[in-house]
This record gives sequence, structure tokens and C-alpha cells, in this order.
Amino acid sequence: MELPKEPSKSSASRAISQHQAVQLLASLIQAGEPALMVEQAVGGLMEVLDCEAAALVLERDGYFDLVAQTRANEQAAWHVYASLPPGSPEATCLKTDSPVLIKEPLPETSPLRISLNMIAFSSMICAPIRMPEKTLGFLAAINKVQGIFSDADAALIENIAVSFAGLMQHFSQTQRLKIINAELEAGHWQLQNSRNILDVLFNSIPISVYIIDRNFELVSVNIDRAKRAGQSQGSLIGKRCYNSLYQNNEICPGCKVIETIFGGKTTSRIYRIWNNTGEAQEWDINTFPISGENGEIQQAILFEQDVTEKRRLEATLVQSEKLSAVGQLAAGVAHEISNPLSAIIANAQLLQHELPTDDDKQELADLILRAGERAAQVVRNLLDLIRKERVEFILTDVNETLEDAISLVQHEFNSRNIALTRKLAKDLPPIQGSGHNLQGIWLNIIMNALDAMENGKGEVIIQSFRLGNDINVVITDTGKGMAPEQLNKIFEPFYTTKAPGRGTGLGLSVVQRVIKQHGGHIQVKSQPNVGTEFVITLPISS
Repeated sequence: MELPKEPSKSSASRAISQHQAVQLLASLIQAGEPALMVEQAVGGLMEVLDCEAAALVLERDGYFDLVAQTRANEQAAWHVYASLPPGSPEATCLKTDSPVLIKEPLPETSPLRISLNMIAFSSMICAPIRMPEKTLGFLAAINKVQGIFSDADAALIENIAVSFAGLMQHFSQTQRLKIINAELEAGHWQLQNSRNILDVLFNSIPISVYIIDRNFELVSVNIDRAKRAGQSQGSLIGKRCYNSLYQNNEICPGCKVIETIFGGKTTSRIYRIWNNTGEAQEWDINTFPISGENGEIQQAILFEQDVTEKRRLEATLVQSEKLSAVGQLAAGVAHEISNPLSAIIANAQLLQHELPTDDDKQELADLILRAGERAAQVVRNLLDLIRKERVEFILTDVNETLEDAISLVQHEFNSRNIALTRKLAKDLPPIQGSGHNLQGIWLNIIMNALDAMENGKGEVIIQSFRLGNDINVVITDTGKGMAPEQLNKIFEPFYTTKAPGRGTGLGLSVVQRVIKQHGGHIQVKSQPNVGTEFVITLPISS
């Protein structure tokens, strides 16, 4: 179908049409939304080409959206078609991708005829809307009001279609950019949120964590490690780890981070330091590699955890196992000793019966008997102490428990040449308590007093007396004493002032617990190089 040759037309009319086309394009640019842009394009096309109706067809996802408007109906009407009939002017325009002029009635199946059934078609001109990758659809002008469509009209509608395609492409790109920006903003928010979570975790971990690069410069330091270094987190960034964290001028001795950064290995080592009191503090240092985008290891992350208490607990458990074995051995030895002691006591009694009462050997037999009974009592006290029995509170004589405890450690006083002074008040009322547990309390405190006199000289004073409704037991030694900072921690589990291997640090914590079970309390006073005094207060049973 060929376009007609343009009839004579004044330059003024062409200028008006072109001016209207420019205004149409300006309004389309300002429309902003595709639906509004399409409606304005259809309405404006009627004004520019001075025609009775106009339409626009867009193909999307296999369907065809048709928007048509007439001068009689200013409201644009939308229709959707599943397909365009083959051979129809609409299909021909899309297939040939070129303008088409129709001067005959459209087929009854034509989407334009169906959508504009109130219009008697006399002529139609349409131009494709071309995009770089495909043709989106076409613009159509129906029935020129005066005359027929000219070459200028064909060129104008084609230019409008090209400009409309550019606007659609621009709008599509703008929408795509908006989606990309929205996705970037969402990704940025997620990244920021993840970073905030990681920062919280990084700084909330109760262990020291920091990251270094291949030059041993700090990249990131958590709050815990910065506090240990006595500096702010920001001031540490960019400094060498061995200098700012460990005050060394070169790589720390024993450092394994080189194996991590340059060998990709995960390492672990123990780092020991000694505090002002001479106690060792152990840190477990673990290193892990951090790879870059190319897979090359760029950084290393280090975890430093204080394992001093863990090691102390492990040593205590080992010592407890040893003490348990010693206890079992002591029980066996005590049983073995009790048998010959029984024989000694029985034979001494027989010897006393057989000897005349005025025989000088009676005194020797009596000495043998008393020594055997005393040894037997010590064995019984030892067995009572280590025997596992249910704790029962009964009326108990405090002085008797003190004497039983003293009898078990009397040999320690004798062998160490340490004086023992008893000041036990007579006629003390009984208390509700456990004799075995009280005996264990006295043994623990007395042994601590003996250990405090390292030079083998000194004195231990044991007193008992009534004060109001309480019985007080005071155990005083003239040992080395304790400093105030040590005194505040002696009842903490696993804390000990003794040399390694000589104490578990559990004794006084157990003493405090047993005294509280008896409704009493314990106080301690101590001065370095003067001595220590324990005061135990137990309530009298009503």
C-alpha cells in the first residue's frame, strides 16, 4: 500500500502541526507513568494529525494492549487482545515494520474496528513503534477530518512513533535503574545491617579478638583487646600488633601467625605472663587465615582467651584424684594398723592381770596400754573422717571435735617443732552439728596454720569459749600472714596462697560452706610477718 502524494499545504499549517507534535512530546515526557503516557499520546495524536480517532497498540508478553480514543469520546478506552488476525493491517504494520495507509473498510475481526465500532472507516495511517531490539507496537490515526492523509502526515506520525519509542525506552531504562537502585539500597541496608550485627558480636565476645594484615598491622580490634592494651580501638588501627599489643620491637617469640598468613595454617599456642604477685597467667592464642577475592590469604584473625582458671581447675582435679587415692590408701593403712594395735592392747591388758599389783612392771604395761589406746583412737578418728556417711546434726561437744582433730595432727607439731597451746573452756554446752564435719574444719585451719610457719618455728593457739548464745573457736598462728589483697580472696574456690602442688584452693571455701550449714560464721584477721587468726562462731542449741 503506497502513501498518497502530499497535496498543496501551506507552510503555516505544517508549522502548526510540528509545533503541536513538540508539545505532545513534552507532555509525554512529563507524564511519568506508562498508562498516562499512552493515553496522552492517543489524544494528542488526534490533535496533531486532525483526525477523527487515534489508537495505540503495544505488544507485551504475547498479548496486545489497544488504547483507542475518538473526538466524540474524550476518555481513552483500553482493550486487550490475545492475537492480531494474520493479514490484518495491524499485523502487517508490525510484520513489515513500516508505515501503512488503509483507504478501505477494515475486516470485521480487526481489533481497531472492534474497539472503534462507532466509527465508519474511510482511511487510516499507522506507523510502527521501533525499539532497538524489537518493534513494540504502532500508532494509528483514523479518518482525516479534512481531506486525506498526506506524505507530511505520514512523516509526522512516523517521527512521533520514533520519539514515542525513544520515550518508552528511556522510561524502561529509568524504571530498570530505579529497580537496580532499589536493589542496591536493599543490598546496602542488608550489608550495613550485617556489618552492625558483626560489629556487635565482634565487640561483645568476652575474649580478645583482632585482625592483622600481611605486614602485621592491625586492621580491626575488639573492645576487650583494646582494654587489655589500655588504648582506644581507633588508636590501634594501622599499628604493628607486636609493638602496640605486646610492646615488642620485633615479632613476638613463639608467634605462629606467620604460618597462618603465609602458609594458610590454623595454629594454636599458649602464652604465659606473670603478674605483680608472681602468679602465672595463661592465654590460649588461636589464629585463622582470611582469604581475599583471588583466594590468596591477605589477613589473619586471632583469638586470645584467658585459660588460667581452666588450667588451675584441671590441676585441681588432678590433685583431687591424687587426694582420693591417698584417702583410699590411708583407709587401708588404718585398717591394717588397727589389727596389730588391737593385739597390743589385748596383750597389755592380759599382762596387767597376770602381774601382781605391786609389781614394778605394772607401770610399763600401763604405758603400753595407754599408748596403744591412743594410737587406736587416732586410727578411729582417721577412719571416721574419711568414711562417707550421711551428715546428721546431733548434739555435739565442740571441745571433743577439737581434741579429735588435734590428735590427728599432733605428730606434725612434734616433727616441725611447733608449739601448741590449748585454751579450751570447760563445761561448754553442746550444739546441733556434725562432729565429722566440724573435725574437718579444725583440721583444715590447723594444717593451714602449720604450713604458714615455713621456718619450722612458731606457735598455734587453739581457744574455745562461750560468748552469749554462741560458742567461739579461735585458732591463731604466728606464721607469715597474708596481705589485704590475698585476705579478700581466701574463701574463693581454687584460690590458694600456697606454692604449686601444695594446695587445691578448695579447703577454706568448704570450711565456709560447712560453717554456714551449722548456722554460724567465720572471720579472719591477718598481718604479713605477724600471723593469722580465724574466729569461728557457732550457735548454741536451745
